[in-house]
Amino acid sequence: TAPLAPKFKIIPEGATTSDTLALGIVSQSKDVDGDPVAYRHQWRLNGEIFKSDYTIPAKMTKKGQRWSLELIAQDGQSDGEPGQVEMMIGNTPPVAPVIVIDDYNPPTDAVVVPRIAVPASDADGDLVTIKYSWTLVRKKKSQSVKIVGKDLQPIHTKKGQKWILEARAHDGDVQGNNAKLQFSIRNTAPTKPSISLSSYLPHTEQTVAVKIDKPSSDKDGDSLHYRYRWFKNQELMSEWAS
Repeated sequence: TAPLAPKFKIIPEGATTSDTLALGIVSQSKDVDGDPVAYRHQWRLNGEIFKSDYTIPAKMTKKGQRWSLELIAQDGQSDGEPGQVEMMIGNTPPVAPVIVIDDYNPPTDAVVVPRIAVPASDADGDLVTIKYSWTLVRKKKSQSVKIVGKDLQPIHTKKGQKWILEARAHDGDVQGNNAKLQFSIRNTAPTKPSISLSSYLPHTEQTVAVKIDKPSSDKDGDSLHYRYRWFKNQELMSEWAS
């Protein structure tokens, strides 16, 4: 009596190009005569015979390939009914790039420009695109900010803010994992004022006054104060603040 067909499958289920394909026995063949049972197998790739042992190395697979495996139980005298299973190699999500910025504590007047230190990769060789998102971190609820272009412009930032930058890799079919970094916005120094003196050739008893012709400005909107220093022959003589 021919042995009964075993139950089997190709593992892992949902295989991608990163996986080695293998025979997975769900339940062994049985022989009513009690004869020892062996198996004969045959792989096929897209319908064509492919010679291999019970495994297919990952390097031999590509997205979209259809693999089938036929398995026949033998008891030394008769062959059982052949069983066949098949699967298609699925898409492998891309691996996110490594992203960096030049300054992780930029001032409010700086443009924050993400750079790719290590490019994204895709096991299937698909073209990978990168999408950036910027999130303003708040104590209660963080806020995602829509940015035109990939750079964070000064119009969006204020002193003391914390931001999260994410880069998402997409291969046209699925999105891979995200790359993420965090940075904070520091204080921007005020601009220098423009000053003039009441006299540039005073006599010894003449008082010299300082006039601010163009005040300093501050991108953070901070209240400004001035500190004055008088030097004589490059030596500090007096100092006061206003």
